[in-house]
Amino acid sequence: MSDDSSSDGDSILVITRGPSNDDDSSDEYSSQEEFVPKRKKTARQLDTPPEVNTNSDEGDNNCSICLDDFVNYGKHRPASLLCGHIFGHCCIERWLTHNKRKVCPTCNKKAKLRDIRIIYTRNLKVLDTAERDRALEELETVRKENQALENAQKQLRLSHSMALEEIKRLREELDRVSNLKHQVETELPSTSSKHTRFILEKSLPLSKKSGSRVLVFDNHFQCLIASTPCDYLNIGGFGVKKYTASSNFSSSETVKIHDAMIRCMKMASNNVLISGGMDRKLCMTSTNSNTIVQKWECPAAIWACDVSLDDSTKIFTGLSNGTVLVYDIRSTKEAVETLERPESLCPIISLTYLSAKPSSSFYPAGLLVGSLDGAFFFENSQGSWKHHSLLSGSCTNVSVDSTTRLMLSSFRPSRSVTAARHIVTELSASSCSENLSIQSNALHTFYGGSVMRIMSRNTFITSSNSVKAAIFDEASESIGIWDCTTGNRTQQIRTGECLYEICPFTTTSGTHYLAGLGDSSVKLLKSV
Repeated sequence: MSDDSSSDGDSILVITRGPSNDDDSSDEYSSQEEFVPKRKKTARQLDTPPEVNTNSDEGDNNCSICLDDFVNYGKHRPASLLCGHIFGHCCIERWLTHNKRKVCPTCNKKAKLRDIRIIYTRNLKVLDTAERDRALEELETVRKENQALENAQKQLRLSHSMALEEIKRLREELDRVSNLKHQVETELPSTSSKHTRFILEKSLPLSKKSGSRVLVFDNHFQCLIASTPCDYLNIGGFGVKKYTASSNFSSSETVKIHDAMIRCMKMASNNVLISGGMDRKLCMTSTNSNTIVQKWECPAAIWACDVSLDDSTKIFTGLSNGTVLVYDIRSTKEAVETLERPESLCPIISLTYLSAKPSSSFYPAGLLVGSLDGAFFFENSQGSWKHHSLLSGSCTNVSVDSTTRLMLSSFRPSRSVTAARHIVTELSASSCSENLSIQSNALHTFYGGSVMRIMSRNTFITSSNSVKAAIFDEASESIGIWDCTTGNRTQQIRTGECLYEICPFTTTSGTHYLAGLGDSSVKLLKSV
């Protein structure tokens, strides 16, 4: 060939093999050589990328198994099999692991786990989920930590509850052992011991709900009567529960009397229970038949009540607005009389009727009234009532011993006196012309703790040779027995809960008891 034919560019030698000749035994073949010139690539052809089939599976931006977008970090990165189809890495791993047929989900060609290859590409559009995945991992870690903390908190609460139960049990055991120790140290009751002591015999259960406030003893039927919420059959309201002494203080069903909390109860003649409550009802209930025999509507809530010892038809009520009303059981509509006193709106917290006692230093008959602002006496002078002031101050309890005419008044802690005070006062009266002069002489002051949130009804314990005061101390949750002659405390009995009323009583067998009413139980203390 001439040089001119290849001068324009590079040449390629092409060898063309012709057809074989079967008849030719020489098996020769002819060949023809020719040069085909190469075409030069233009600049446009070099810069243009190859065309991509956008309809193929490889061009999709999401996984054909879960249809979620690919990510550039984490378990759902793009990965391919030997056949070239692209899936999410975690999806194709799960596919080949759990399916019996180890094939490609798209083309059904055989595939294995080792055929999986992670693809690193710039052209494939993927979601940048690195921050999200890290946040999810941190969230899962925090959730696990929170779950562990919640489990630990539940365990601690359970341990705390068990510890409280154990502490309560140990306290009761300690009180029992301490009382038994004192019992052993003291002389037998048959000998003339100087002090009567009490030990905690048992706790009588009450309602699970809060609202028990009053406790009295029925001498005729020999049973304790406690006010309590009615927690059976969801009927609501408040009633009374009886504990019979002759049957080891077994309890009866609750008898509903009031619609709201009962604040006062007193036993009257003919086995009748007088009760007043926050529902402004004054009720007479037969303890024999457990039925309400009479009821009055009062103008305000009733906080105190008592019956006249000189006239069995008269009932006295002290209201929350400071009014003292007199009801007659023969009049079923309204009060027959109102006892006037200097204007005061402080609630009446106690009422005690005293019969005339000429042999006593305090001899007149009348009604001793305790209110939150002090104590006063209504003298019953031939059917008319005369008011006499006894003391003033922020009282929480006023009780009187009808035998000795001693008065016990309780006062809350104040800025000047930081402890609770319980003052025993001796009342005396003298006549001056037609007027009666009443004096009060403080004999002893008993101090308690620095806490007095509730109004406990303290009382006197009277025996043939001594008078003692049973006073509940809220700070130490204990009953203190104080000798009103010497002013000394002779015993302190832990109760384990706050008591709203203390009730002394004696059974027909001659056993002396002291009952304390709490929210959930009645603490029964027996003398030894």
